[in-house]
Amino acid sequence: MQHYAPIKSRKVDDVDLEKLSARLEGMRGRLADARATLAGATFSGQSDDKRITATVNSAAHLVGLKIDPRIFRLPDSEGLAEAILLATQRARDGASTTANDLLQSVLGPAVNVDKLNSGEDIEDMIKSAGRHLSTNEGPNER
Repeated sequence: MQHYAPIKSRKVDDVDLEKLSARLEGMRGRLADARATLAGATFSGQSDDKRITATVNSAAHLVGLKIDPRIFRLPDSEGLAEAILLATQRARDGASTTANDLLQSVLGPAVNVDKLNSGEDIEDMIKSAGRHLSTNEGPNER
């Protein structure tokens, strides 16, 4: 039976594993908080004339649409469609910006929700988040 000397340091390649483990746990908690924040969040956008309000959830799905009845006094189906699309896009932009801000506060500035949703190769984002984790303390760890 071979005996090994006790490990004096919990470091691998100059990385303190206990600190890294604590940081990962902190990050996990902050990600859970961000997910909970986004889960029930809705985001609204309006047309330029403020007569149409579109509301989306954090997944950018349309969950509400309010149309001021005065808009029907001068029927213009193309204008109405454009205004609905504009209001919906503004609401989606709000959802995307909020999700990006929350994720970047935890994983670093290279993380981008739009890239994640588009199916782009996210390998660089993952590497950057790893570098961020190993070189920066998160906002709740300072």
